[in-house]
Amino acid sequence: MDSNGLNQLMNAMLWGSSCQSSQSHAMAMANLCSQQFGELILQETHKLISRNPPTTAAELQLLNSEKIQLSSKIGSISHADSMARTTPEVATEIYNATKSFCDNNVLTSDCISPGIELSSQISHLCHTATMRRITGR
Repeated sequence: MDSNGLNQLMNAMLWGSSCQSSQSHAMAMANLCSQQFGELILQETHKLISRNPPTTAAELQLLNSEKIQLSSKIGSISHADSMARTTPEVATEIYNATKSFCDNNVLTSDCISPGIELSSQISHLCHTATMRRITGR
C-alpha cells in the first residue's frame, strides 16, 4: 500500500471512530428526551454518520467540524425537549420550531446562531404560556 492509500485508510478509521462516538452521544441524549425529540436527535446524527468516509485530511477536518455542529444541534434539541416537558401547553409549538430548526440548518452551516434563535423563540412561547396561566387568559 502506498502512502496515499495508507492516509486514506487512516482517515477512514479515524472517521469511523468519530462516528461511533457521535452515535453513542446521540443515543444517550435521545434516551433522555421524549420520543419525538429523541427521533430528531437520531435523524440529525444519521445525516452525519451516513456520509462517505473522508479520503483526505481536509475532508476529515471538515467532517469533524460538522461533528461539532451536530453536538451543538443536539444540545438545542435537548433543551427544546426539556422546555416542552415543563410547559406542555406549548409543546407542539416547541416541537414544530425545533423540527424547523433541524430542517433548515444543515451541519455545514453555523448552528450556533440559529440555536440561540430557537432558544429565544422557545423562551417566548413558554413565557407567553406562563403569563396566560397566571392571568387566566
